[in-house]
Amino acid sequence: KDFLVSKLRDVERSKHVKVDDEDRTAKQIASDQEVIGFLDNKVGELEMKCVKLVTERKELKKELTEIRKYGQVRVGFLEDQIKLLRDEVADNGKQWKAEKRVLVKEIKNSRSNLAVLQAEKRGMQSELTRLKRELSSSVGHSMRSPGK
Repeated sequence: KDFLVSKLRDVERSKHVKVDDEDRTAKQIASDQEVIGFLDNKVGELEMKCVKLVTERKELKKELTEIRKYGQVRVGFLEDQIKLLRDEVADNGKQWKAEKRVLVKEIKNSRSNLAVLQAEKRGMQSELTRLKRELSSSVGHSMRSPGK
């Protein structure tokens, strides 16, 4: 009888241990299911975010390509403008040098003409002075001798 009671108690303990183990296992399974659900949700969110980022990246790459194309076109245009302006400046420089040479020659001619005109002026002034003296001396002689 003691043996059977002892066996019964062992079986009951064993049953309680198994029930406790099953409860712990059930709780662990519930906890694991909760964690798995949370992680599945998080993975879903991250996958959606990844898809969104990939789409955004493609759009940004497309935009960058368009900006580069525009930049290349703009750079080409500006390079052409710079070349035209440089050519124009070079042509203007040649033209200005030619005009400067002409102006320098004209200034030299004007200076020599001025020197000639000043010499003529001095000559005419001295002749005018001489004629005035002759006139005044001849008027002075004619006034002294009215009977002549």
